[in-house]
Amino acid sequence: MHNLHEAYRRMYGALGVDNVDALIQPPPDMTPKPIDAGLENSGFLMGQPAQAFEGQNHEAHLQAHSSLFQTQVVMQNPQIQSLIVSHCMQHLQFLSVQIAQEQMPPEVMERIQAVQQQIQMVSPQEAQMIMQETQMILDQFSSPVLASLTAQFLQSIGMSGDADPLVEIRKAELELRDKELDQEAEQFVERQNQRAQEKQIDSQLQLQRLDIQKAIADDKLGVSMDRLKQNADLKLLELEQKFRS
Repeated sequence: MHNLHEAYRRMYGALGVDNVDALIQPPPDMTPKPIDAGLENSGFLMGQPAQAFEGQNHEAHLQAHSSLFQTQVVMQNPQIQSLIVSHCMQHLQFLSVQIAQEQMPPEVMERIQAVQQQIQMVSPQEAQMIMQETQMILDQFSSPVLASLTAQFLQSIGMSGDADPLVEIRKAELELRDKELDQEAEQFVERQNQRAQEKQIDSQLQLQRLDIQKAIADDKLGVSMDRLKQNADLKLLELEQKFRS
């Protein structure tokens, strides 16, 4: 496709027209820009994808998009669900990097920055290799955070594939109890009250399970961070040796 803006610019220039740029409207800026989560939600409902950006309030965006995901109209539309989940994964990626940098031992980050500042002292090939290896170190810290955030997000919108035995047993008990209840009007109120109580119990079990899973994930993340720090120390020591040799 021809660049019409440049073609007109050259044509007016050849005709000797002064101040050509003032006569021709510049092409629109098509660079994607951050927008409000509410506008993104409106776009999702019209089948339009959205892009996340570094520096956004990722937690606020995730909350807004999760609320939309759980509406009736979205629950009945797999295409919109796919758009929302795909976009939320972008926010989770940025958020995991942000959290990993906050949790990363300060001395590791300082050594990474020191190595990056000395890149101009080596050849372009070595500089590229060093940048890739330092990025790998950063990714090692953000990957377990991303895995934990993703699992929590999918569970929060009801897309976790892991069946909880406690919930399944409880569901079976409720079904059996419903069949055994008498259909007479006098017992109807009693059954409704019983169901409300059981629903509350199920909600409490769900909250307890989420708390336990989060605690386990936090414990795993703590152990993982220690191991990642050791790996980062070894890799940074290797990179620092390159500048000493």
